[in-house]
Amino acid sequence: MNYTNRIQGEIKKMTTAPPAGARFEQSPTDIRDWNILITGPEGTPYAGGHFHLKLKLPDNYPHGAPVASFTHKVYHPNVVQDGSLVCSEKLEASKWIPTSNLHNFVVNVIDLFRTPEPDHALEEQIAQEYINEKKKYEENARKWTRDFAK
Repeated sequence: MNYTNRIQGEIKKMTTAPPAGARFEQSPTDIRDWNILITGPEGTPYAGGHFHLKLKLPDNYPHGAPVASFTHKVYHPNVVQDGSLVCSEKLEASKWIPTSNLHNFVVNVIDLFRTPEPDHALEEQIAQEYINEKKKYEENARKWTRDFAK
């Protein structure tokens, strides 16, 4: 089944009313490829960073969850250090339902910057640092943000 109308509606919403702290750019060649620029939320060690997220819609979208990855390193318990995978309870592909939408997906990614989910960590060492050595975690996250989120 072709869901082009659904995708076009989501494109319109993301371009006219994107989530706060996000800017959207659709690939000129593929309606299913999106680039999203997320500004690190104020009050977090990610503030001031510009996080580049690539998002790909599967062929069975909206029945299949989008696949997202950062194009650079992110110091975060829910992101593989090379940026290749975003994971949290809210973003698990198994929890995706066809009534979910990309706007809420991006909001959930932004929320991870505010509130990491160490119980769903992909990087256990960073999760333990977040839990046990918050100041060190924040210093490392700020450094990686300065170094990689440009």
